[in-house]
Order: sequence, then structure tokens, then C-alpha cells
Amino acid sequence: MLTALYHPPRPQYQTESLLDYIEASINELNSLHPAAFIALAGDFNQLTDNVITERTGLVQIVHQPTRRHNKLDRIFVSNLAYSTVHAMTSVVKSDHLAVIACSNSTKSTITNTKSQHKYRPKTATQHARFLDHISTADISFVPPDTVSGSVQTAFDWFCQVLLEHMNSFYPERVITTTSCDTAFTIGTCESLFFVRIESQIESPVRFVFESNLRIESAVYTTQAVTQPDGLQAYRTGL
Repeated sequence: MLTALYHPPRPQYQTESLLDYIEASINELNSLHPAAFIALAGDFNQLTDNVITERTGLVQIVHQPTRRHNKLDRIFVSNLAYSTVHAMTSVVKSDHLAVIACSNSTKSTITNTKSQHKYRPKTATQHARFLDHISTADISFVPPDTVSGSVQTAFDWFCQVLLEHMNSFYPERVITTTSCDTAFTIGTCESLFFVRIESQIESPVRFVFESNLRIESAVYTTQAVTQPDGLQAYRTGL
């Protein structure tokens, strides 16, 4: 059983109350599952190893600093099941090192790769500009060479006109994602995240709510493409 804990540097609760809760929880787990392996991991800050061990009987197995010269991130276990414990640079942005514990000495490399993706953001303002333009645009004009040419030539011209309008009113943007990002972190979703953050600062609550709905819809749409049961999830979500 893996349990997680974060104890802030300046907690708003009594540290003794937290220790009482941890002790009671570990005792209950031991009572319900006497043979179970228990691991308590997290950022303990000023809590000492001796205090946790005296209260729970768990043994601390991290012996390397995880933030500068301080050993803040630790793992307490009920038995020594992990033969290898290392602190290494985290794959996400953090001033803490990541602690890796495994039951054998096999080494593996975690590579955080970056990739760029193109997408076309779509907003109400863009739609309004496009509709205003298309309502007055002369779309009856056809170049002479397409009239006497083949159907393919005319279709190629039509596609070129559409692409020019698309690039003019809905230009492509490039977004960078990493291998640590979730499957639904696509350009549309990430741009909506930034819109929501800005709206929380400057706009009414209603706009924030509408942004949340748009993000949820985009996530469901992406799941429908990337996951086997995504289409059902998309229909259920809507």
C-alpha cells in the first residue's frame, strides 16, 4: 500500500495532530492487512525520521539530499522491499529531486522529449470577421483557365481559395508539448487553458465557466480519437 503526504514548512494545523492521524492510519492498515507492504512517501519538510519511525514503526530509506543540502522528500517502508533508491533530476520543472525506488538494480533512463504541433485556434472574433468578409466577397469569379480545364483543375483552384481564407482568418499556430504531458494536451486545449487563466484575472465568472465547458469538450473530443473507448466517453460526456 502506497500512501502520500505533504507537510508544508508553515502548516496551519498542529503538527502533533498530523502525527496522531498518521499513527492511527498506519495502525488501522496493519490491523486490516497484517501482511501488507506499506510505504509512506512525500515531502516531510521539518518532520524528523525519528518521529515518524517512533509513531509508525516504518523505516526511512532515502539517504540523499533532495533539495539543496536538505533531505525533505523521503520514503518510509514497513520492510526493506526496495534494494535501490536514488535521487535524480526531475523530468518536470522543480527545485526538488525526484526519488526513484525499485526492487532490483536494473537501471532505466527516463527521457523527456519535446515535440511541436500545428493547430488553428478558433475564437468568436475570428468567426465574426470571417462571416463579415464572406458576406461581401465575390465568390462567383472563376479564372479562365479553370473554365476550359478539367474538373481537377477547377477543384484545385477551389481548394486554394479555401486555404487562403483559412490562413487569413484562422492562421496556424505552433505549440510545444513534452512526453510528460497528458494525451489531451493538444494545441486547442492548451490555448484554452491560457484563456481561462487570463479570464480568471480580468473577466466575469460566467466567462470562466464557459471556458471550462470548452476545455472539457475539447478533452472529450481528443479522447475519442486517442483512446479505444474514447468515442463512448465523448458521447457520455456531452
